[in-house]
Amino acid sequence: MSERRVIGRLLTVPALVLAAVASLTLGALVWCAITAHSDVGLVPPEHGRRVLSRELPGFPGRRVHQIRLQSQALGDMTFDLSLPQPLPSDRLPVVLLVGGRQSGAALLDMLGPPGNNAVAIFEWPTALQMARGFGFWRLFFTLPRMIPTLPGQISTVMDWLVTQPWAAPRRLSLLGFSLGAEAVPAAADLAASAGHPAGWMVLAYGGAPLSVVMREETRIRPTWFRHLLANLLAPVLKPCEPIPHLRRLAGPFLVLEGRDDRIIPASARAALWDAVPEPKVRLLFEGDHFRLHASDSAFVQRIVAASATWLVAQHAINPFGGSAARPTP
Repeated sequence: MSERRVIGRLLTVPALVLAAVASLTLGALVWCAITAHSDVGLVPPEHGRRVLSRELPGFPGRRVHQIRLQSQALGDMTFDLSLPQPLPSDRLPVVLLVGGRQSGAALLDMLGPPGNNAVAIFEWPTALQMARGFGFWRLFFTLPRMIPTLPGQISTVMDWLVTQPWAAPRRLSLLGFSLGAEAVPAAADLAASAGHPAGWMVLAYGGAPLSVVMREETRIRPTWFRHLLANLLAPVLKPCEPIPHLRRLAGPFLVLEGRDDRIIPASARAALWDAVPEPKVRLLFEGDHFRLHASDSAFVQRIVAASATWLVAQHAINPFGGSAARPTP
C-alpha cells in the first residue's frame, strides 16, 4: 500500500471524529434554540374529544377494549380498559396504571385477575415506544412538543374513566410504574385542578429530579454523552418534574423501591420519597430495577400484588380475583 494511501486513511479517522462532534454540537445548538422558544407550561386536560373503541378478544370473564381519545391540543391518547363481564350492579373502583413501554394488552396478561374493578393501562405515544436506534433521535427532536402534553393526556384519560356510568368517581387509584412514576405526579396535579383527583397513588421505582435520573442512566453511553443529554433535556423535562407537583398533592401514597436499583440512583429515590406528602408508606424490594416485561412477569405480579393489597386495605379497590388472564396457548 502506498505511503499516500496510508496517510489518507489515517486522516479520515480524525476527520470522521470531527464531523461527528460538529454534528452533535450543531444538533445541541438547534435543540437549545428549540427549547428556548418552546412553551414551558403543561397542556391542560381536554374534556371534549372524539372516542374510538375496539374490543380485544381472549380475556375470559372480562370485556377488554382498546380506546383512543382524539384531541386537537393533546393528540391521540390510547389505553386498554378491562371490565368484568357481566358488569356488577355496583359501580366499579377505577385503577389507571401508567407503566413502561409495554403494550396495555401485554400488561393485562401479567397483572392477574383484577376482580370487580375497572383496570385501565395507559399506552405511551408511539415515538416513546419506538425510542431505539434511529427512533431515539426522532424522539429527541419531538420531545419539546411531546413532553408538555403527556400529563394532560393521562389526566384526560382519568377524567374520561371517572365519568363513565359504571365508574365509582371517588374511587380512582393512579399507579405509576418505572417511567410512569415520573409522569403521574404532574398528571395527578392537573387532574386535581380539573376537579377529578386521584384518591390513592402508587409510585413504583421512580426518582427525582429527572435530570439526576437521566445523568445516572447507565444504559445511555458514553458517559459524556449521557451528561450532555441530561443537560439539554433539563428545560424540556422541567414542567414534568415530580417534586413541585407532589408538594401540591394529598395522600395517601404507596412508594415501592428496589434496594439495589442501578437505574434510579439512591439520591433520586430519597428525593422523591422526601417530596411525597403524608400519609405515605414505603416498601423495599430486594434486587435491581424491574421491567414491565413478560420475562419479569413473576416479579411484576409481586409488585402488583403489593399494590393491590395496600389499595384493598385503603378501601380504594375491591379484592383482586376471578378470570382475567389469557389462556396459555
